[in-house]
Amino acid sequence: MMRNETSRGPSVQSVRRALSILEMLADHGGEMGVTELGRRLGVHKATASRLLATLAEHALVERNPLTDKYRLGFGVVRLAAATVGRLDLVQQARPVLEQLAERTGETVNLAILDGEWAVNIDQVTGASAVVSVSWVGKRTPLHATSSGKVLLALAFILVVSLLPAGAFVAIGLAWGAILVGSLVARLPLSATSRSAFLAAPFLLAALPLVVTRSGEPLGTVVVGPLSVTISGEGLRLFATIAAKSWVSVQAALLLAFTTPIPELIEALRRLRLPGLLVTTIGFMVRYLTVLGDEAGRMGRAREARSADPTGRGGGSLRWRATVTGHMVGTLFLRSYERSERIYAAMLARGFEGTLLRLPGRPIEPAELLGFVLAGLVVALVGLAGWLWLPTL
Repeated sequence: MMRNETSRGPSVQSVRRALSILEMLADHGGEMGVTELGRRLGVHKATASRLLATLAEHALVERNPLTDKYRLGFGVVRLAAATVGRLDLVQQARPVLEQLAERTGETVNLAILDGEWAVNIDQVTGASAVVSVSWVGKRTPLHATSSGKVLLALAFILVVSLLPAGAFVAIGLAWGAILVGSLVARLPLSATSRSAFLAAPFLLAALPLVVTRSGEPLGTVVVGPLSVTISGEGLRLFATIAAKSWVSVQAALLLAFTTPIPELIEALRRLRLPGLLVTTIGFMVRYLTVLGDEAGRMGRAREARSADPTGRGGGSLRWRATVTGHMVGTLFLRSYERSERIYAAMLARGFEGTLLRLPGRPIEPAELLGFVLAGLVVALVGLAGWLWLPTL
């Protein structure tokens, strides 16, 4: 009996690790290598490889022969279908979902509450959907209202932009608020800071302030017959502009990372922007999706035909430029024709210049509290910029 109990311990641990692998692959949403999975599990690469091999035997995971990485297999789909099919809620709500999708032309999802997450258990694709993406089985965080996030982001950027020169304490508080927002949204701390450096080239426009602003001279730079004097006031003003720009761009990126594009468009509509402008933006997003879809198809076809100088296709720089030019022209024609077909289909379904949408859900108390707290943070940043300025 003792031997039976001790032999059962490692088996339970192996099952736990195998289930952890499935959860990691599901949360990641893509492919993961054996080394990375072993590191996250805290086991040796060989152990992770054996676990993956066992899961692959039951079609729960599969290995991509091109990348040598693993992803979820169709065995998971079979198990999920058996579970979802027994839910009475799915069977009863299916006619309602189909009716909503037919009336609005949009994709309709059915989700259930699981703690702080929403789990999608059924989906009906609308007729006007440009790209079909399945959300069944995916867990998404309960999001705040889109219009509230847009207003807060704009207010935050406006307050930071109006801070006086040298208000580095307030700018530091603003940056701390962005870090807290990233943690709440479960984003890496470097997600916004690294991307914000893409705006660094635009700071060159403010660089002349260092030498053109009057103030206490800090030094002189001599280049041949020319000499320029760097002033302390100009340097402080340039540093303030750089810091404010960096923080403001991070605020805009945080909004983009945490709010899907359809919600941003709905926020513009709720903020009473002109309907023609909102509809134009909606079409632009849809057509960009069409363009990206066609570009992806052509890219995969190009890779399948080995149109690469290192592959069997070969070719000089001129040859590659010619191939790229042909691809761009073909991409334009194909995306244009497909967009026209989509628009004709929308007209046939009664499109009259306004995109149909589902009614928005009411604001939850927790979301209202978060909106108020975020507003207080914006006010605190603005107040700190003026109260603590004399101490700098």
